[in-house]
Amino acid sequence: MAEVTFDVEEQTAATASFEIDELRASITSARAQAGQIDLPPIFRDLVDGALETAAEEAAKDEPDRRRLAGLLGMATRVVKEASSFVTGTSGVLDSLQKAAAPLGPLGQTALTLALL
Repeated sequence: MAEVTFDVEEQTAATASFEIDELRASITSARAQAGQIDLPPIFRDLVDGALETAAEEAAKDEPDRRRLAGLLGMATRVVKEASSFVTGTSGVLDSLQKAAAPLGPLGQTALTLALL
């Protein structure tokens, strides 16, 4: 019978790499989608600033998950408020939820609180 080995550290690193790639792609998608909707200037500035800072944080070798959750929560809160004035925000909110998913419970909690 052949022996099967499993390197937990290697698997964990691969999972973390996938999660950070997913996070970065979702932030990029949210930024692109936010740029396509006609947000009032104050909302646009807040969303752009939060997502730009989130993208910078996510680009680090070891991003601060708590900071990312806060930034994604802020962007979510602003987009939710803007939805009273403009249409087309659902795609941005979906991308923000996808970006928060790799952050686990911390990310989900930040978005849930932002949507209250």
